Amino acid sequence: MTTIVEFNPSNLANFTFQPTLDGQTYGAVTTYNSYSNRYYLGIYTQQNVLQLNIPLIASPNVVVQGATTTEASSFIKLITRNGAIYAGMNVNGVGVTTGTKVIGVYGALIELNQNAVLTKSNTTLSFTYSINLMKGYFNTPIVFRASANNFEIG
Repeated sequence: MTTIVEFNPSNLANFTFQPTLDGQTYGAVTTYNSYSNRYYLGIYTQQNVLQLNIPLIASPNVVVQGATTTEASSFIKLITRNGAIYAGMNVNGVGVTTGTKVIGVYGALIELNQNAVLTKSNTTLSFTYSINLMKGYFNTPIVFRASANNFEIG
């Protein structure tokens, strides 16, 4: 089960929360580094021992207005988009089967790992990619989703 924590930074204090990672509760502290002009995420034990300090990297969301999907093909044609789309992103929207991922990008033509279900034009699609900030450190993922301004834990 994914736990959502709203990211509400303040210029008066560091933002803190307590994620459960691999069955243990840790303290998480986000600090702003004005030299690098970005936030950092520190993970601490309950004894206040620093385990990890990493830059806060946002997982991208891209929304596409005006995509055309075809029933007989694993390709969709995009008319407009608001960001970069690349292999590995999840695809959601009308006419797209759950679990669909991007496997190739060829200009406005996007190749999916499975066929679209419906023939639909001018569909709104969303493409998401989750960057696990804990990868290599903990098995429990933490993803920062800038579009929703929250942390997704688990």
